[in-house]
Amino acid sequence: GLGSEVVRCDTAMGCQFYQCEIYGSSNNGLAAANNANVTLENCLIRDCPSHGISISTGANSTVRNSTIVNNTSAAFRHWGTAGTSTVVNCLLANNAQGFYRTGGTVNHTYNLLFNGTNFQGVSQGTGEILSDPLFVGVGDYRLQPGSPAIDAGTSSGAPTVDKDGSGRPQGAGYDMGCYERSPAAAVYYVRTDGSNSNAGTGPGTSQA
Repeated sequence: GLGSEVVRCDTAMGCQFYQCEIYGSSNNGLAAANNANVTLENCLIRDCPSHGISISTGANSTVRNSTIVNNTSAAFRHWGTAGTSTVVNCLLANNAQGFYRTGGTVNHTYNLLFNGTNFQGVSQGTGEILSDPLFVGVGDYRLQPGSPAIDAGTSSGAPTVDKDGSGRPQGAGYDMGCYERSPAAAVYYVRTDGSNSNAGTGPGTSQA
C-alpha cells in the first residue's frame, strides 16, 4: 500500500523526476496510485525495505535509464487492475524480484536484470540481458569496462545526458542505467630526449 515512501504520487497527479536519487524510506522508494502519472529518467533508486517502485490502482509510469538496486522486495512492482508502465534502458540488480506484475500492463525492453527472481507475471522482453552489470564497487553504480550494459540500450526515447550530466551516448550506443560510461582517455608517452619529429604516435607508444 501507500505510506512511508520517499516519494508518493496519488490521485491523478503528474510527477516527473530527473537525475535524482531515492533511498532511505521505511517502505517503497516511490509509490504511485489512483490514476497518477509518473516519469523517472536517469534516477538511482536503492536500499529500500520494500519495493523500489510500486505502481497501482490505475497509475501509469515511464521509467528510462534508471538504476534500481538493493531493494528488499521488487525493483519494479505493478499491481491492481489497470494502468500501464513502460520501463526501458534500466538496470535492476540485487533485488528480491526484478519485475513483479499482478495487474495492469508492463511494457519492458532493453533492461538488464541480475541476482533475483527476474520476472514474475511478465516474460523476458526484447533486448533484455540477464547478467552481472559489473558495477564499479559497493555504493558506486557506475559501470566497469566490459559491463554488458555498455552500449546495450536503445536510442529510442533515450535521454541526451546521464545522472551526472555527462552526454549520451559516449560509445557506439546508449548504456543501460543512470550512468553513461565514458571511454578511457588515450595515454601518449613521449621520451624527453625526442624531438619535434618523433612525438608519440599512438596510445602506449614512445620513440627515441
